[in-house]
Amino acid sequence: MSDNTKYRGILQSTSLFGVVQIFNVLIKIILNKVVAVLLGVEAMGIISLFTNVLNLLKTAFGLGISQSGVKDISQAFHENDEKAFSKTISVTNKLILFTFILGIVGTILLSRYLSKLSFGDFGYTYSFVFLSIAVGFSILSEGQLTVLKGMRKLKEIAKSTFYGSIVGVIFAIPLYFVFGNNGIIPSLIITSFASFFFTFLYVRKIDVTLPKVSYKKSFTYGKKMIKMGVSLMFVSFVALLSEYIISSYISNYGSLKDLGLYQVGITILSSYFGIILVSITTDYYPRISSINRDNQAIENELNKQSEISLFLAFPLIVLFVFLSPVLIPLMFSKEFIQVQSYTDIAILGTLITLCSNNMGMILLAKQEAKIFLITSLSQRVFMVVISIVSYKLWGLLGLGVTNIIMATIHLVVMSTIMKKKYRISWNRNAILSFLFILIIIIVAIISKNFQNYYIKYTVGFLLFLISIVYCYYFAKTKLGIDFQKLKNRITKK
Repeated sequence: MSDNTKYRGILQSTSLFGVVQIFNVLIKIILNKVVAVLLGVEAMGIISLFTNVLNLLKTAFGLGISQSGVKDISQAFHENDEKAFSKTISVTNKLILFTFILGIVGTILLSRYLSKLSFGDFGYTYSFVFLSIAVGFSILSEGQLTVLKGMRKLKEIAKSTFYGSIVGVIFAIPLYFVFGNNGIIPSLIITSFASFFFTFLYVRKIDVTLPKVSYKKSFTYGKKMIKMGVSLMFVSFVALLSEYIISSYISNYGSLKDLGLYQVGITILSSYFGIILVSITTDYYPRISSINRDNQAIENELNKQSEISLFLAFPLIVLFVFLSPVLIPLMFSKEFIQVQSYTDIAILGTLITLCSNNMGMILLAKQEAKIFLITSLSQRVFMVVISIVSYKLWGLLGLGVTNIIMATIHLVVMSTIMKKKYRISWNRNAILSFLFILIIIIVAIISKNFQNYYIKYTVGFLLFLISIVYCYYFAKTKLGIDFQKLKNRITKK
């Protein structure tokens, strides 16, 4: 297979989720606009706290099975071992069902404490009791996605994600309109159920005969999966816990308004640039898991994925930097314009993370649980400390600086580990592309603050033009796209 074909394959899978992500972004824009207009900035802060807790509990009680299961299913599927493949799915399903029950019961038992920790009183206890339903269905949904990801059923994953989002927003808007803040928990429950329902439909269509495995045998057979899963769960839990601590700190020592702005900033960067990040976890991870013993093959996939990620992100980031004063009020309301002090800085950290995550996924593919655990735990402890100090000193701007610091630390640590332990590193093209794009984005952020509108937007147009030229060159040389032939075909039509 030629390099051009491999690049195009990665681009196609990334683009598939890119299209779905664009629809999801549009849906979120509509929902966020409704929340911003009907409920205001403080409601965004309340929603963010509930969402953080939902993700935290889903991760904790899910025991990481949905993550570790992807690796086992992917490897068995890649090796055409039908017996191991069907058995792994059966074991995974049994373990997921156990964590579903654990999630509901555990959330109910913790509801009183969660209310006190999140809001400073016990007034939201029953809200967290009902949130247990959303936790349970979220765990089941992740479990179904495990099978689809392991088999690289990309279209099915994309469709189930899209339909789940559509149904979620259709019900959420009337709930917010009629019940206000009281509609938050019901909307989270319906969204999680919709996500589970559509993933379940697509998993049912898979033609595979599953052997009957008892719960006792499932825990015996799945011992290795559980061990790896718990390690991954702990890492994800610590990551979400750190976000929860930061959010709670802002809520208790800052304001719900600041928390709402901070969460909007995170939403913008994680959702609207999640086109590439979603591809990394959905397609790239199963791809390298299936070749986890071949370091040279992994290095090739790393470099290609990193270059594709940069190729897709470059023009989007330049556009966002200059258009954010228009886009943010459009997506939310004028009340949220202050979030630029966070996004303008944090976006550099997002660019760095696009590449560093590609490295981090290799540790998961190789099941290096101990190394992954130590590095992730250390990083999250630093993140909490730096975030609190930065917020105290510079407010939202400080949280943006934290994003850059943490992304840089992760990049350096992952690069060092990969180089010394596996002799895996970025090639010259990937490094030069990253440095070039990083410099252009820094220039864009600086020039955005020019007082003269004529100079500011002239520079912005030139930088965007540079990004388009770069993408044209990349598409022609790396993807093998013949634009002349493409033009002729369009002209003939």
